[in-house]
Amino acid sequence: MDLIHAIILGVVQGLTEFLPISSSGHLIVFPHVFGWIQQPLAFDTTLHLGTAVALVVYFFKDLLKIAVVSTSLILKVITYTISITTGKSDSVRWFDSKNQALKWLSE
Repeated sequence: MDLIHAIILGVVQGLTEFLPISSSGHLIVFPHVFGWIQQPLAFDTTLHLGTAVALVVYFFKDLLKIAVVSTSLILKVITYTISITTGKSDSVRWFDSKNQALKWLSE
């Protein structure tokens, strides 16, 4: 596979990944239409991996915030559940003005 073919297929992958059509299909059809040699499956999967890495890098801060909030919420639900089952729900004090995520549980 030529370098220019790889670059063109990478651009096609990037442009069609978020359209409601198959970007994998384009990677098959595009070389066929232009008479290129079919690229190996490892190349296609590497393009998809590159797309995933680009998304993680671009949205890293957002993904980190989601992970922190999710972990915090799960730990709070577990703590609250344990405190209710042990009869010590008065000792749970995470419902302050900064964190309202589980306030409905205390009502």
